Amino acid sequence: MKHNLYPVLASVICGIVIFSTINFPMPSGYSNSGDFLRVIEPARIDFIGNNPNRHVFAANFSMRLSSGTFFQQVNYFLSPKYSQFDYYTSQTPLIILSKVLNLASNAVFRRPLTNYSIVWMGFLYTLIFAFSLYLIYNFLLKRFGFKVFIFGFIVGLTVFCDQAYTLYFNSFYGEAMQYAASFLSIGLFLNLAFREKHIILHYLAYYFSVALMAMSKYAFAPVGLLFAVLPTAYVLREKKYRKLVLTASAVSVIAFSFYFFFKVPAFIEEDTAFNTVFSGVLKYSDTPERDLQDMGFNPNLAVLKGREAYQSGYPIDIKSEEFRQMFYGKFSKIAIVKFYITHPKRFWEALKFTSENSKYIRPVYLPSNIYPDGENTQSARFSLWEPLRVNMPFNKLWFIIPFLAAVLYISVNSARRTEPLGFLGIVLIVSCVYNFITPYMGNGICDIAKHLFGFIQFFDLLIFAGFAVLFNKFRSIKKAA
Repeated sequence: MKHNLYPVLASVICGIVIFSTINFPMPSGYSNSGDFLRVIEPARIDFIGNNPNRHVFAANFSMRLSSGTFFQQVNYFLSPKYSQFDYYTSQTPLIILSKVLNLASNAVFRRPLTNYSIVWMGFLYTLIFAFSLYLIYNFLLKRFGFKVFIFGFIVGLTVFCDQAYTLYFNSFYGEAMQYAASFLSIGLFLNLAFREKHIILHYLAYYFSVALMAMSKYAFAPVGLLFAVLPTAYVLREKKYRKLVLTASAVSVIAFSFYFFFKVPAFIEEDTAFNTVFSGVLKYSDTPERDLQDMGFNPNLAVLKGREAYQSGYPIDIKSEEFRQMFYGKFSKIAIVKFYITHPKRFWEALKFTSENSKYIRPVYLPSNIYPDGENTQSARFSLWEPLRVNMPFNKLWFIIPFLAAVLYISVNSARRTEPLGFLGIVLIVSCVYNFITPYMGNGICDIAKHLFGFIQFFDLLIFAGFAVLFNKFRSIKKAA
């Protein structure tokens, strides 16, 4: 019983550290780069004073309330409304739950009922992440013993509770759900794979977590698909009726991941298409006209080289029907992939640019303080790992590629022995590669530091998982000697 309390104590410490460091003495989080409105509008939350908070982090917003009968008011408060933005995300249920907590807090402390503090949402993310760490710590203790558990606790606290990661919890970015649900899925899988007896609830909890992860961001859906396939071997061993239910659950998550990936709202599709070509392929090109021809576009569009979809003052009217037919009507993701395959030097240059922008965990251009001393000031109340990370070769291709290749080799050999950690390692590596390649190829340089968050979180996890494996092997060799 005493040993069982260690993971609980470790996860509680991590939760306290996360919540206190992002909220005291005053809240901190990431400011709005322009993405918040499409998330908060369906949840009926507004900026205070119609301020989009682009240059300073804001903790306080306003909730919309309605009149009418009690049930009408409850329905209005709890039901999202997709009108202005057709943007669906697994953040929405958590945001609505945070509205309930805000409403209760306002009533207790006699504040205006419309007050919305993002701190309550950060609290919910902290609970999810702390529970995820509990599952991982519990696995490490039972599977590898106390010393590996202590190593895992130190890494969890100093690396994955670093503010560069957890400041997302006090924001409306999809990265918050992506991060929390990824660790929750990993924790649930580890406890599922190494249990002697399974109950159907264990599987359903895992698939629910994967669904949250897949729906955190449209671009993250393929990662959810990979995780949905992960426990297939265990599902097939179950009895007939359980196998049927679990197979249906897995297929549902896989199908939904596919659907979600291809259900990207039109305005996002158009923005990313524009950025992919003009601030991606053409950004540093010496031959923009020829590149456009290679991709099937009119070379006259080269005047838009280096431009982004969020700017103004374009040399041509990008809202005109002529431009829509000339560009959006001919845009094809397959053509972009074909371009990079047939232009390997340009692909390599894109990878180099991507690696250079994976140096920092945090997007350094997003302020994280309420009252910044200057532009883009960052909160660093608890940031032990990122200052070390930026001085390591984790953003160099000469390190990234050999490291991932080595981990893949180890994981494949482990998977051949049907070891669960081998299969998990393969999924993490594929997720890493996907999240490394797609930001530049799918959106150009725009917001690339934030879009690389998925790569960074999985890469850091693989780094310390590798250390844990080496540490455990060293212990085994020492015992054998």
